[in-house]
Amino acid sequence: MSRDRLAAARAQRQQPASASSHEMVSSIQESIERINSNVHQIATLHARLLNVIDESQAQDAAQLDQVAAETRTLNNGLKERIRVLERLASSGPDARMRQNRVRGL
Repeated sequence: MSRDRLAAARAQRQQPASASSHEMVSSIQESIERINSNVHQIATLHARLLNVIDESQAQDAAQLDQVAAETRTLNNGLKERIRVLERLASSGPDARMRQNRVRGL
């Protein structure tokens, strides 16, 4: 995994304690978009590996492993952040609105 992508993945997992629920929802939505992009890239790499047998296959396989690992990491972090957001959304004066927003994720 390149250093930039690794840093981005780590930054997404580390949410500041003072982040508002709106910021958390926005961040989660961005992570969902990233996961969707990774899943598309994984599908493309799988198809390429099935259709081409040559020296670039090893490189494609390595890239596939890298993207799959990044996606697993993002997905696990995203699950935890959604759980935190669900707990935060269950109390306060605007709890119903926040709960609806979390359900929309």
